[in-house]
Formats: sequence, C-alpha cells, structure tokens
Amino acid sequence: MKLWKPFETEQENLPLRSQGGELSQSVTPMTSLSNNNSSIKNSSRRCTPAKLKCGVILTVIFLIIAGIIGISIALNNSYNDALDTGPCVSDCPRCRRGVKLPPAEPLPTPDLATKTDPWYISTNTKTQPIAYDSSEQNLRVDYKPGKWGSANGADFKSNPRKALPADSAVLSYSVYFPENFPWKRGGKLPGFCISDSPGTNNCATGSDWQWGAGSLRMMWREGGRAIGYTYIPLQAGFIPLRWSTWGTQGSDYKRVASDTGSTGDDVFCKIDGGLILKAGEWNEITMVVAMNTPGLANGWISLTLNGETRTTKGVRWRGLSNKVQITSVLFATFFGGGDKTWSTDQKTYALFKYFKFSAPADLNAADL
Repeated sequence: MKLWKPFETEQENLPLRSQGGELSQSVTPMTSLSNNNSSIKNSSRRCTPAKLKCGVILTVIFLIIAGIIGISIALNNSYNDALDTGPCVSDCPRCRRGVKLPPAEPLPTPDLATKTDPWYISTNTKTQPIAYDSSEQNLRVDYKPGKWGSANGADFKSNPRKALPADSAVLSYSVYFPENFPWKRGGKLPGFCISDSPGTNNCATGSDWQWGAGSLRMMWREGGRAIGYTYIPLQAGFIPLRWSTWGTQGSDYKRVASDTGSTGDDVFCKIDGGLILKAGEWNEITMVVAMNTPGLANGWISLTLNGETRTTKGVRWRGLSNKVQITSVLFATFFGGGDKTWSTDQKTYALFKYFKFSAPADLNAADL
C-alpha cells in the first residue's frame, strides 16, 4: 500500500475526501490567503467615508490640543508673573474715606457656647486659648510664644442667625492689639468660609487648595500692615490646578492681588499699598464679599479699616455652578504662616468686640 504524502503534489488546490470518497471541501490557495490579509490590512487603514474627512477630524483634534496647551502655558505664565515674596507696601493712595458701607446688624459678643442663638457656633472652643469677658463684653485670645498656626490662637466657625449660605455677606468687628504688639511676619484675623457644601464646616486654609472650598480673611503683616487673604475654590479655573484658577481671575483682582506659592493670595498688598492696623487702640474692620455670576469674573471683595476702604472687582469665586457660596463666619486668629519664623517670641493677646453681620441679597460693588 502506497502512503499519501501531501507535499509531493504541486497542485494549489488539494481536494479533501471523506471516507466515502465524496468531495467535502477544497483548501484555499496560500497566495489567495496572503492577498486577503493584505486587503484586510489596507481596509483597516482607510477612514470612512473618505480619507479627507479623516484628515479634517485629525486636524481639528490637533488644533484643540494645541489650543489647550497654549492656554495652559499662558495661564501658567500669568500665575508665575503674580508670584510675589516682597513686603506689603504701607502707603495707600487708592484708599477712600467715608464710603457708605452696607448695613449690618449688631451681634452680641459670643459667649462661646455651641449651637446657640444668635451665633450658632459649630466647632468646639473649650480647648482653645480664648475667653469671654462678660464685664468688658469682649473676647480675649492669647498667643503663645514659639507657636504658630491655630496651635497658638483661636479657630472656630459659626452661622450667625442661620443666615448662611448666601451669595453675599458683611462682617464687622473691632480688634485691639496692646502697645508694642510684636507684629513679626504676620497673622490671621476673622473672615468667611466659602464652600459648595453648607453645613459641613468645609473651608480652604493652610495651603490646602480645594475644588469646592475657599475662604476670605484679613491678615496682619510686618509693621501692622493689613491685607485681604483669599483661597479661591479651584473650580473657578478650567482645570483643578492653582495656576488655572489664577488665570481666570479678572484684571482688577490681578492688579491688587499676588501669591507666594502654595499659600493664599495676598490682596491689597502690592503696587499701591494696603491698610494699617494700630497697636494700643481699637481698630474697626468691615469685610464685604460677593460671589460672581457663574462663569463670569464679576465677584468682589471690600475691606474697610478705620474708615479707609479698598475694593476689588473681577473676582471669580466659582466656575459654572452656583453651589459655591459663603457658608460660615470663620473666627480664626493666630500668628502664621506655616513655620516658626512666623511665631512671636513673647506672650501677647488681642481683644475682639462690636460684632456686626448681615447677608444682604442686593449688594452692588458700584456703591463701594
């Protein structure tokens, strides 16, 4: 019996037969398979319905990517240009006197009890170096030597009269620093928390920039210079990066604000100066803040110290959502700063009283 050897034939098609001798199928030629594979590969490279359409799509995608990169570079350069590590200027030629401020209703000095009318304090104050003096109707905060941050002062949040959240608010108070107060590099004073999560005590501070939270406070600097200090929610930018948030701010805000890196923006510190706190006497402070229309840079900040007012418009507190609002009063005061170079080398204190607050719905920056 002769054995069948399949490689002895030169035929391209070898019939396969069943045991009954009937034709079952034919083997496809190898050259035909090769041609089919090439055809499949070529067809996979084609763009449907036409190569021209594919080219247009790729070009548009390329231009969009290039545009995003270009905008990112421009915003980053703008942010880098704003970096400022110099001392705050002391003169204030743009300060105005006698500005009519929005009305605010008096608040009693808080007795530091939590969740009680009218302050509705939501955070614990018992462990803090703060005391209520009923005879003088003021709060006394002690600052410890060698300490910085909230470890050497007070830090609590409240919702006066449960009027928050709101798109605008006014906070007034008076603060007394004793004679020869050691201003050092600076420290924090009370202001506002801004957040998209009311009732959660969410607030951006301490170099912790957040997507849905920010804050506005007053800060004393070298020699008693007083400035605004802001954390803008990152959602105000195109992407959740610090320089993008800065790049979307209006020109008026950029003119008076600067940044020292990862910390908050110094407002009314550069160019034409800030405001001055005085030691040995009471200083009257009023802060006014208004959110922007979602998508626009038309929010604003106003600070008044001892009758002198600074106002900046063009603030973009939020992006396309109106959920970001003023959510609480932030009573925060301490030396710092994030390291020992901001601390005081002697024990000292500050007194606070004459509190006022309101959350009006019809504030107009043109009035300030």
